[in-house]
Amino acid sequence: MDTKTPKQFLVIHNLPVLFHTIGAFINADPHIRIIVVLSEKDQLLWNEMLHKYSLAHSVVIKTGGTTRFHSVKNGLEAIDQDGLVAIH
Repeated sequence: MDTKTPKQFLVIHNLPVLFHTIGAFINADPHIRIIVVLSEKDQLLWNEMLHKYSLAHSVVIKTGGTTRFHSVKNGLEAIDQDGLVAIH
């Protein structure tokens, strides 16, 4: 995308892409538990975005791993009950 900003934080229609994605999951199930896996560097940007944009739903943040496999594993470890898992 030829930008320094990671694509999930690019603003489209007045919201970061990641907020649009989270919103789609919340619209599908308002009681959903959202777990977002981000690198430590991206967590700083996430915190900046939370201060700038409104997100009424709570989100659990987990630190990513060295590969996508490890990041998914870290996210799955945050699950504490049975249910459907969607990885985007």
